[in-house]
Amino acid sequence: MITVLFAHHMPERTIVGLPFYEGEGNICLREALRNVDHCLSELNVDAPIIVLVNGPRTINGTLPPLFINRSTYNADVRIVGGDGLGQAEAINQIVHEAEKAGVKRVFITDADIYRFPRALERLWSLADRPLVGAHHLVYPREVVEGQMGRPLSSQEAFLYTLFEGDKPPEVGKVISKFTGARPAKIKGSLMLVDTSVALEMHGGQNLTSDSVINRLVGEDRAQIAEGAFFMHMGRISMTDHICARLRHFRASAARGDLSGFMSVQESISPEIAEKIAAELIATIVQVD
Repeated sequence: MITVLFAHHMPERTIVGLPFYEGEGNICLREALRNVDHCLSELNVDAPIIVLVNGPRTINGTLPPLFINRSTYNADVRIVGGDGLGQAEAINQIVHEAEKAGVKRVFITDADIYRFPRALERLWSLADRPLVGAHHLVYPREVVEGQMGRPLSSQEAFLYTLFEGDKPPEVGKVISKFTGARPAKIKGSLMLVDTSVALEMHGGQNLTSDSVINRLVGEDRAQIAEGAFFMHMGRISMTDHICARLRHFRASAARGDLSGFMSVQESISPEIAEKIAAELIATIVQVD
């Protein structure tokens, strides 16, 4: 799920769009609206929030029963049905509405993340490139264990630390010793982007793949805003991680377009990979 906020230069009017999958339910919607509404208030702008619902029932003309108390939000909240199923289609639909209104830049953010205070304000203050992103923080292990109702096993804790977000500092230090420092990558969960770039950054895919966004937009047109942070609940098993990648691949294969998976990248040698793995295990794994 992706939230999109349309913006001119402050203090001009802004439009907030929230693509929302119909199966997520009322609790997720209320939490997303509350967090976005708070961050929007820090921009000191007057903006409606448009909830763009998507899913098979919605595109067939049946909106799900979503119940919200509009009086609890500063912004005007409107719920409308989307025309497509995918994230990219939802974003494009809202971006087209922004273009009709003469809006040139949009904030894009997942519905199921926590945006830290002043995150949108930080992105907005550094909008000197077509694409501006935020730092992805890992959920504290205690939060994950609280939601699971049990402690993580050693393997789960290791995989969670290794694969979540832009990697904790201890992971980045180990990898950079062998591969050199790598530029920060834009995460599709929270970014500020020109409408023209937003329409092209999916590469024809139905999902907003971070790797595709970074490859198509390029480092010279992107930047990370210091002081802008968000947290996203991540996968803690290798099975979930692999299945997510397969879903992206199969969705592209079904449309007959695998160009996004055809890029050639320089790979490290098996010997270096073994050294990295050994040091990561020694650095990250904690004995229960």
